[in-house]
Amino acid sequence: MIASPTACESKNYLLLVINSKVEHAGRRLAIRQSWGDAKNIDHFNEKAKTTKAAPPLKWKLVFIVGRSNTADINKKTEAEAKQYGDLIIGDFTDSMKSLTLKTVMAMQWAKHFCSPAIYYKGDDDVFVNPYLLYQIAEGYVRNNIKKEWICRAHIHPISRRPVRNKRHRYYVPYSKYRQKLFPYFCSGFAYVMTGDALSSMVSVVKTTPIIDSVDDAFVGILADKVKIKPKHDKRFKVYDRYDRRPNRFNRPNVEIELMRKTLAEHGIYYLKMKTYMANTNKAMLVK
Repeated sequence: MIASPTACESKNYLLLVINSKVEHAGRRLAIRQSWGDAKNIDHFNEKAKTTKAAPPLKWKLVFIVGRSNTADINKKTEAEAKQYGDLIIGDFTDSMKSLTLKTVMAMQWAKHFCSPAIYYKGDDDVFVNPYLLYQIAEGYVRNNIKKEWICRAHIHPISRRPVRNKRHRYYVPYSKYRQKLFPYFCSGFAYVMTGDALSSMVSVVKTTPIIDSVDDAFVGILADKVKIKPKHDKRFKVYDRYDRRPNRFNRPNVEIELMRKTLAEHGIYYLKMKTYMANTNKAMLVK
């Protein structure tokens, strides 16, 4: 690693790790200034005024990036890491082929430097409802839920077939994976798992050949090795579903109701993150 955030002070963390391209400084800033801001959770806990059975989870957000082939971008990224203290910079070239390495490195960092109670992994074009995520995470801890992994799950055989077309971006050669189907796995744009699930998956990384073209399926292979299956959760959504038409913000009541039911939504333009956050505040904080 070129840079690394400070370690967690305890195991009582909801750790959020975001895969980000090194060039995407604007996306990272948008997340810091909207749903990723820990002040949201502080305000949420104050407003709730409920007695907790356990200390409230601590919110920690980090981003993982690789290196650019452009020296100026690397210099700016190192300055960003010093300014915010939330960047893990891996010593590898940032590209599609480094996605699995990035995802695995983040998991290893999380286990070694944090051992979080709850682990969230997402991409930098995903909007998260921080209040709903926090409620779910606290529920897992309060009820002592073990080896849980929720997401938009790939269960159907058609979505678990390895791509054998050499021209495809997700091409998987037989030399790296010979089976006809991948195990059940989570869409890589966002998922949540308990800390023991994370630890179990990391424990088998060194004995599992890396598949660099499909990071989400690779994590599914790790999970299968330790007998963990993802659970499909309809609150993980993609932008192009039927109820996300371009005029969505002209229907404020519908939009606010949708935000109550959305945990993570993929494919969000980063300049709209604050608008999404404002609607989420209306949905979750205003009675």
